[in-house]
Amino acid sequence: MSFSSRSRQPSFYGLTPSQRPLHVRVGKKEISILISNDHWGSAEQLREEFNQSSLIESLNTEDLTKIELTAHFLKFITERADQDDIQSFYPLVLIVFEHLRERYLKKNDVHAATRGLPTEARNVVIRAYFTALASLNRETEFDLSQYQNSPSALFTAAKNNKASLFAVFGGQGANEDYFNEFVEVYSVYESIIAPYVEAMSQIIRDLSVSEFGKSVHPKPLDILGWLKNPESLPDSQYLIWGPVSLPVIGL
Repeated sequence: MSFSSRSRQPSFYGLTPSQRPLHVRVGKKEISILISNDHWGSAEQLREEFNQSSLIESLNTEDLTKIELTAHFLKFITERADQDDIQSFYPLVLIVFEHLRERYLKKNDVHAATRGLPTEARNVVIRAYFTALASLNRETEFDLSQYQNSPSALFTAAKNNKASLFAVFGGQGANEDYFNEFVEVYSVYESIIAPYVEAMSQIIRDLSVSEFGKSVHPKPLDILGWLKNPESLPDSQYLIWGPVSLPVIGL
């Protein structure tokens, strides 16, 4: 599937005859996104579904910011498009994605642009950003190369022999909260790291139930199962045990 230039997010310096603003309001916060007439019907449908979703009831509307509202709306329409593979919704995902980038991120890296936000709000924006980006990359033929991060200045300097790199091994640590940190990372970046985590978790699990693995691990290292079913997570003493914490932290 390819998008024409009319599907691209237009400039906010003025309307054209083929565009009109879609107003999305939650509590006292309202955002306006320019939508082309080609996609207006789908945009209205998604806005109504968003307003009637259970998500709205869970939001703290008093502290809700416009960037958070935009991110929530973006994630909602992305998941709605993916849910039934509705191709007519993907141009809207792109429009709202570019609105988020241009209006709030100022086309900067999402991590840098959101570093001043509270942690929860920052995670909402980053999660929505990568959920939409992964979906567009998977379901459309739109050229997403413009959204790739710039190369690391440090690695570039090292490659050009202008800087040196060295590694310091400090052990895997025994922080009892390390798995909670893993859960948070997975919840924010699931859309882009899930395939890797699923594949590596299966390898680690298979090794833990092998003949040798059973001699070390009294029960399988089911990392993906622990992520999906928190009630199955072993106690902290088991998690910080070296044969468990080393492969999990390494993952």
